[in-house]
Amino acid sequence: APHYHSVREFCAQFAHIQHFDFIEDMASLMFAHDIAIGAPGSTSWERACLGIPSIVVPLADNQVNICNQLTARNVCIKVKVEDIESKLDSALDHLIRDWGIFHSSNLGVCDGKGVFRVVKKLENI
Repeated sequence: APHYHSVREFCAQFAHIQHFDFIEDMASLMFAHDIAIGAPGSTSWERACLGIPSIVVPLADNQVNICNQLTARNVCIKVKVEDIESKLDSALDHLIRDWGIFHSSNLGVCDGKGVFRVVKKLENI
């Protein structure tokens, strides 16, 4: 995490922002919050399944396409690393203002029932 320290320092400036270090029970933590900031990797599907709107910051080339797809579906708001300082506040305001839209979009993208569909297909083989 090359930006770990700068992110931690940024979060420390605000009473309403929490920075968590290496969580063992991520599901419980995510379930207890309404908004997340993260990368558009595999955790995007976990956030979507829980209906958690997020600000995503693509950190690797392989995250750009998924980020664009999720953004196009109103699941998240993309902020580029180089734009964090200038655009994070407005992205957060937008996410809070339109939280219901983002929440519904997340639930529409991933319903959490994929394992049941896979098992059903396997049972029919």
